[in-house]
Amino acid sequence: MLSDLRFAFRLLLKSPGFSFAAIGALGLGIGLSTAIFNAFSGMLLRPFPHIRDENRLVFINSSQLNEPGSFYDLALPDFLDLRAETKTLEGLTTTVNRTMIFTGGETPIRALGADVSTEGFAMLGTKPHRGRLFDAADARPDAPRVALLGYALWHRLYGGREEIIGQTVTINGHPHTLVGVMPPGFAFPDRAELWTPLGYFGKPEQRGSHSFPGWARLKPGVTLDAAQAEVATIAARLAREHPTTNEGKTLTLRLVREEATEGIGLLMKLMLGAAICVLLIACANVANLLLARAAARGHEIAIRVSVGASRWQIVRQILVESLLLGVIGGTFGLLVAAWADSLLFSSVPEVEIPFWMTFDFDWRVFAFAAGAAIGSALLFGLFPALQVSRATALVLREGGRTTTGSPRARLVRQGLVVAQVALSAVLLIAAGLFVRSFLKLHAVNPGFDPSGVITFRVGLPPTQYQDKAQIRRFFEQLEPALAALPGVKAVGSTTILPGDGENRNVFLLEGQPEPATINAAPQATVRTVSAGYFAAMRIPLVRGRSFTADDRPDTPAVALVDEQFAARWFPGVDPVGRRFILGLPEKGETRHWIQIVGIVGNVPQKLDRPYERGGIYMAHGQNDQNFVNYAVHVQGDPATYGPALAKAVLSVQSDIPIYNVETMERLQALAYWERRFFSQIFGAFGLGALFLAALGVYGVMSYAVQQRTSEIGVRLALGATEGEVIRLIGRQGAWLVALGMGTGLLSALGVTRLMAGLLYGISPSDPPTYVAFTLVLAVTGLVACILPVRRAAKTDPMVALRSD
Repeated sequence: MLSDLRFAFRLLLKSPGFSFAAIGALGLGIGLSTAIFNAFSGMLLRPFPHIRDENRLVFINSSQLNEPGSFYDLALPDFLDLRAETKTLEGLTTTVNRTMIFTGGETPIRALGADVSTEGFAMLGTKPHRGRLFDAADARPDAPRVALLGYALWHRLYGGREEIIGQTVTINGHPHTLVGVMPPGFAFPDRAELWTPLGYFGKPEQRGSHSFPGWARLKPGVTLDAAQAEVATIAARLAREHPTTNEGKTLTLRLVREEATEGIGLLMKLMLGAAICVLLIACANVANLLLARAAARGHEIAIRVSVGASRWQIVRQILVESLLLGVIGGTFGLLVAAWADSLLFSSVPEVEIPFWMTFDFDWRVFAFAAGAAIGSALLFGLFPALQVSRATALVLREGGRTTTGSPRARLVRQGLVVAQVALSAVLLIAAGLFVRSFLKLHAVNPGFDPSGVITFRVGLPPTQYQDKAQIRRFFEQLEPALAALPGVKAVGSTTILPGDGENRNVFLLEGQPEPATINAAPQATVRTVSAGYFAAMRIPLVRGRSFTADDRPDTPAVALVDEQFAARWFPGVDPVGRRFILGLPEKGETRHWIQIVGIVGNVPQKLDRPYERGGIYMAHGQNDQNFVNYAVHVQGDPATYGPALAKAVLSVQSDIPIYNVETMERLQALAYWERRFFSQIFGAFGLGALFLAALGVYGVMSYAVQQRTSEIGVRLALGATEGEVIRLIGRQGAWLVALGMGTGLLSALGVTRLMAGLLYGISPSDPPTYVAFTLVLAVTGLVACILPVRRAAKTDPMVALRSD
């Protein structure tokens, strides 16, 4: 074996062109597939850090019985009822995201935090890095306020000093004792880095308000199906007892990984499949290279056979050479994977990566790379080894021709080319569908103009600011301060920016019969905006009037609706002047009517989802909000205005920082980063496959031309024209390309059906995509066929005849 290995090294050094081509193709294929597997493993395989026995951890959703797959958060009363009654779940936990503001230093510091059920960390199985976790006593109304720090925040604010544990700091205007530090990388939920206990005292929110996520752990010996049956029974009882809010609803359990990777699992599987296709195409190229090189080694193999080498020794020698290529290609592939991973994840917004997703290379990734290298070596090396081992001493008498030029070897080479073209066709069409889908989405009118707009979020924490007059005064002073900044054209606020989630609420139009249940009531997207919001975002006013400074709490409630709302709920009727109420009031409650005073253009919250319900805009001056997003239309580059905006806010309230400062154009790009990201990835795979397939076609045709050099010389000497030679020999390559394309198109029609739910505006059998990319592949394949044939047709007939 050592002798075979040394000989294999010498062969690689003796043929640098062959070695470079083979190692490059393998490194590219192994590297890309390893990079994608690393992402696949991080999302779907790797255990969650700092969480015990994740396979028994479930996420609890509310859902509609008549809408399978419609998941949303729990109502707090439903959560408390489930917590009290369940016998199959333990450690039921919910959270409330909070903005936490540290004061006492030179400037206020904002951190993303969460109120967490005191049993939550024990339920997850997370242990503190320093100090202790919460206990039940910490959630009592009269208990001293305590907090847990995230590891990164601990280092950022206090330099990792352990003496800070047990000290008191001011958070949201109240003293809190820091009782512990969580482990590195822990950020449950939603990137939180500071935690306070969640108490369940006080009046619970309405059952119609769903804003509390739920987590729990299956009790030992309990299956997911048994727990699901129990929570469904509890949900049915709640529906009978509270029909107005709960009828038609149920409770659904999903494993936490299933919930966390919803919508991404299929894409990751498709990406991994595409990467493996590229690897297979690379292997086919190397196999063709080995088969071609075997023809040049006829004398060497024949001499080995003549002096007594066994067939196994010949096979072993060739396999050792293949394994050496695989090992070197795999090593190069790891470097490619590291580079591809850095490029891959630089395209993903940091806020979109949950804390439990880690993408460092671990044993799984190295095992996959090693398996890909060894498996590829066996895949592309075994058939050439078997073919070469059939050489006998007869080869010496036949001038060095080996059985690698036999019909069987020729069919294998041609079959590899057909497979390469077919795989390339599938990848190219899949890439084309993703690209066309993204371009369709990109062309949709968002209903506003994002250019020149910078946004930020600001607000007064409700635990610190509860006086409505004080909150109202802050926003009344802030908007003029922002508008007075040099370069500012318009300023407005909104509770939800376009593309950033959706707040749906039920409503009842005046004159319509009241629905029996909340689920039967019509719904619309509801936003609260200030008077300047439409000017800042350049949303057109279609009819009526906009909000003004005169729309205050002591004036009649008014609202604007968009064109879709008007068309859906007032067909053929002018809605201006009509009235409605938000929510369904309980019997005996006063009805607060809201009058529609204007209609604005449509601004869907998500461009890639149907916008059927329409939207309602409430006046900020009449609806108190603790937190809002500001949209500021400016001159010049909006990204440069952040410091001035922060200073303007501090001039109004010295302990309130701004956060989430971003241009509207970037927010629009981030809202649809997944579609752009996967379009780019599949596009890169498709182009890589096209390049490798073209090389494969070119290699096979070059070898075919080399084998028929004498025939070409004879034909040219007898008067055949260049065009006749090109048509005669090029026909073989054209048939291979055509067969590969036909096979690929049929395969693509089946494979792309899996992508139906991932596309926007086109079907998986989109004719323009199939036609365009079929033409691209056909032209590329034919060019790869003609180039070597054309070069041979220009050869001097005497030179061609002497080559025999």
